[in-house]
Amino acid sequence: LSKSQHLVEAWSCIDLYEVLFKLSKGNYYKKVKELFDWPIQNIPEIIVLALTSIKPEKDEFLFHELIQETLPNFLTNHASSFTMIEEVWNSNKDLIIKTLCNMYEASPDLMNLSRILDITQKLKDSLLMLVNCNDYVFSVNLGILAVKRDFLHMEQWLKDRINKSGDDFIEAL
Repeated sequence: LSKSQHLVEAWSCIDLYEVLFKLSKGNYYKKVKELFDWPIQNIPEIIVLALTSIKPEKDEFLFHELIQETLPNFLTNHASSFTMIEEVWNSNKDLIIKTLCNMYEASPDLMNLSRILDITQKLKDSLLMLVNCNDYVFSVNLGILAVKRDFLHMEQWLKDRINKSGDDFIEAL
């Protein structure tokens, strides 16, 4: 095996991530984070797929930083990334939803929202999950755009959301 094949195999090992995450919680955060530079630049799909299969603890800062550095690139790229996104969606829908919410929060404009809506048209059952997520500002804006494009029935969506979420949703609306 070549050096790069060994590296791909090593970075495909979930146990490696778990050990690195434990080390990053101590005084080694910066050094551990630097270890991810090469795979992020050269094999980001391996990083994303590995992270998708990990259930992080709430205080797993390195995990969240790595997701923010890698997954949005696949969500904003062209059709060649769709297979990857579909695989992540099928194994960890919450990760995609959270990443899309964060993407919108970082750039709350119509162009970004349109890109997100386009993604929902490719991922099976994703629109309803996104317009029903707990990030109310994001879900309201996405829902309104989806209604404008006839992807969502407004009356039913609003009725369901108000019944389920109540005042928090109404306030965001």
